[in-house]
Amino acid sequence: MAGKKQDLIVFFLGNPLMGDDSIGLRIGGMLEERLRRLGVEVVVTSESGLSLIDHMHGRDTAIIVDAVSTGSKPGRIHIYDLSDSRAGGIMAPHYMGIPEVVKLMRSLGLSPPKKIILIGIEIAEPYVVSDSLTPIMKEKLPRLVERVYVEIARLIREN
Repeated sequence: MAGKKQDLIVFFLGNPLMGDDSIGLRIGGMLEERLRRLGVEVVVTSESGLSLIDHMHGRDTAIIVDAVSTGSKPGRIHIYDLSDSRAGGIMAPHYMGIPEVVKLMRSLGLSPPKKIILIGIEIAEPYVVSDSLTPIMKEKLPRLVERVYVEIARLIREN
């Protein structure tokens, strides 16, 4: 149908100036074309919070790939269902997390995605200012790209 938004969107988020926090952007850059060939709408951006509202409005499903810091082993992949707006406190250090964005969208009469899945990549150093990854994350990057692709493909099939 012409003009209709795709039901699913995949976001790759991160801060290119905060070293490991750029992992989502790096993975997105490597997967963007592959996912587009599958017909998936992809947004690779350093924006977050309120900037995502226009992209999220009216979608059935949003998949978000971003750095997380929970104290686990670097490179571990966490899957969180953020569809429940009460879920909070697990996103990377962005000013307004997805649960807050969903609440705001509802209060403005906008339609947030019914299903929001975070693919969180555990990083080694969340607060180091740098334009490159730490050595451990550089080493893990190729494997993380493939693991994230497999996870997104699984979520697409379930959608």
